[in-house]
Amino acid sequence: MKKILRHAGIIAVSISVIILNGCGGERVDGSSAGKLTSSLQSISQNIALDKKEVFDSALITIKTRYSNQSDFAKAIDGMSADDVIQKGEDTKKELTTIKNNQLQEYREKLITKYKSDAERATARIEEDRKQYPEQTANFLKDRREGMIKVSTEQAEKFQSMSAEEFEAYATEKGWKPDYSKI
Repeated sequence: MKKILRHAGIIAVSISVIILNGCGGERVDGSSAGKLTSSLQSISQNIALDKKEVFDSALITIKTRYSNQSDFAKAIDGMSADDVIQKGEDTKKELTTIKNNQLQEYREKLITKYKSDAERATARIEEDRKQYPEQTANFLKDRREGMIKVSTEQAEKFQSMSAEEFEAYATEKGWKPDYSKI
């Protein structure tokens, strides 16, 4: 009977340790670079396998948000694995919002640029008529009307693109979100 109670006690303690580790018993120690690294490694090694990948991914996402190791350490100091995972999800949402806002600003700048180009070309047609002989003015008018058409088409194209289409276009052109301003 004593053996059964003893084994039951050991099993209960073992289950408690497993539950605490799986549910955030260990905490991140961000007090120094060495302690941060060792506590993160310990948590990563001791959490359930299905959470490990999510935890590691959350750390990468959170690190993107902070410009230096010290700020990153402060942000996650004292957190459990579950806290880190939640912060990773929250950070991902925040970064997505920032990226989408910057994409919208970029789109608006391009639309404004092309509309402005078309307006300037239109104004120049009238100036050319006053400044140059008729043949030269007509030649310039044809060229400027071509510019107006292209600029107007570009502005309309950007206005009609879905957010996903514009993001693909911007990325293809080398655009990247700037997270340094957050």
